[in-house]
Amino acid sequence: MIHNKLKLFRQKRREFFNLTPESAFNAVQSVLAEQSDYVEIDSESARSKRSKKNARSLNLTTRGGGYSNQDGDFAELFAQFTDCTQCKGRPFGQLNRPYFGMSDGREGVQWNLAVHRETNAIRLGVNLEGMKYSDWPIATLLLNELEAPKIFDVQEQLHHPDRVYVQLARDAWQVTARPKIVEQYIGPAHKPISHIDFSLWRSMVQEGLSCLSEEKMFRARALQSVTLEGQKGLPNRKRLMEVSPHLTIWTPVDISVASSESISAAIELLKPVHDWMSQSSQ
Repeated sequence: MIHNKLKLFRQKRREFFNLTPESAFNAVQSVLAEQSDYVEIDSESARSKRSKKNARSLNLTTRGGGYSNQDGDFAELFAQFTDCTQCKGRPFGQLNRPYFGMSDGREGVQWNLAVHRETNAIRLGVNLEGMKYSDWPIATLLLNELEAPKIFDVQEQLHHPDRVYVQLARDAWQVTARPKIVEQYIGPAHKPISHIDFSLWRSMVQEGLSCLSEEKMFRARALQSVTLEGQKGLPNRKRLMEVSPHLTIWTPVDISVASSESISAAIELLKPVHDWMSQSSQ
C-alpha cells in the first residue's frame, strides 16, 4: 500500500524514492490511519523532534529566482507537474545529485521538470534524448533542421522568447549512466532562443549530428574521445566513449508559492516548442 501511494516518486526499477524521510513518514502514517488493527505508541520527545523537522521542511524561500527547500521535499511540486501534464510521471536523478526531477515518461519528446540544486533553480522543459526509441527521433529532428530549419518559426510563435533557453548537449554513455564530461555543451550553454541565428543553429545541428554514427545513417551513437571530469580531487582523463546528442528547451518556473498555475503557465509558453519537436522528430 505504501509503494502504491508513493509510486510517482519511485526510481525506475529500484526501491528508492525521491522524497525526504519526513515525507515518507507522513505517507506511512496516512496509510496506517486507514487501518484498524494496530496500536500507536507515541512519546512527547518524538513528537517535539518531528515537529521541528516539519517546520524546517516547510521553510520555503526564493533565491535567485529559484526555490530553496532545506529538506528537499518536492513531492507536492511533482504531483502538480503530473496533474498539469496528465501523466503518471517518471522520476530521474537523485536528491543528492546536482539535479533531479520528473518527466512525463513518454518515449521521444517529453515534458520534464528539473530541480537544479547548485543554483536553486526549477526548470520546466521539452526534452529529446539521444536514444533509439522508435528509429532515433533525435536524428530525424536534426536532419530535418539541417535541411529546412523550423526553429525560427517557433521563435515567432513564442510570447516571451527571451525566457526560453536552448541547450544542445553531448551525452557520454557508460552502460546506462552518463558521467559528466568537459565537452558536454554543443554551442553556448543555455542560450535564449531569441539569440539563436541561422549560422549558430546550423553549426549546433551539425555538431549534434556528429554525435551519431554517419555509417549507420545517424541511427546509432558515435564513438568520440571525451574528457571525464575528475571527482574528489582526481585529474580529468581522456576516454573513447559512445556519445549522443540531447536537446532540451526550457523556461524557469516561478514556484515561490509552488502553484500549479505557474507550472501550467510554463507549459503554455513552451507549447509551440513541444509541437515543433514532436512533429520534426517523427
